[in-house]
Amino acid sequence: MSLTGVLISAVVIYTGHWRKGAMVLAAAVMAAGLMRLLLPERIAGQLVVRAKWVDCLILIGSAVAIAALVMVVKHSQPV
Repeated sequence: MSLTGVLISAVVIYTGHWRKGAMVLAAAVMAAGLMRLLLPERIAGQLVVRAKWVDCLILIGSAVAIAALVMVVKHSQPV
C-alpha cells in the first residue's frame, strides 16, 4: 500500500504537479508509519527495521516534515 502511494506520487510529480505529488508522498509515508504502529511485527513485514518506536518516529516525523515543507515553500509562477 505504501509503495503504491510512492509510485502514485512519482507519477503526479512527473506530470508537473509537484505539490500534490509531495502531499501524496507524505500521506504514503504517514500510512506506513501508522501501519508500523498498529500492525504486529509478523504482519508489518518490511516496515520492521528497528524498534517500533524508532520506526514510527522516523516515518511519522518524515511525513510531517514533507507536508510542512510543501506548505511553507512559496508558489512561484514559471518564467
